[in-house]
Amino acid sequence: MIFGVTAGVIAAIRRSGVFDHATLVLTLLVLGIPTIVLAPLAQYFLGVRWPIFPPTAGAQPSFYALLLPGIVLGSLSLATALRLTRTSVTENLRA
Repeated sequence: MIFGVTAGVIAAIRRSGVFDHATLVLTLLVLGIPTIVLAPLAQYFLGVRWPIFPPTAGAQPSFYALLLPGIVLGSLSLATALRLTRTSVTENLRA
């Protein structure tokens, strides 16, 4: 939530900039792709193709093994908070 609100404020202040367009495209992708598709894609790319995270969490998972599912599930809240904050700040700057 903190990252989403902060990025939303920055995107609203620097409207029509590179950061604004990048965040709008990324949030559109995250919100447009269902979690049931986004999770296996993240698992494949971040766990198998580029081994940054372990692709699966076993019976006794470590904190590091639970980061990838947390990032995927948290990305939806982050994208929603970012878009709402950007819209609210933009409206207040216009007034």
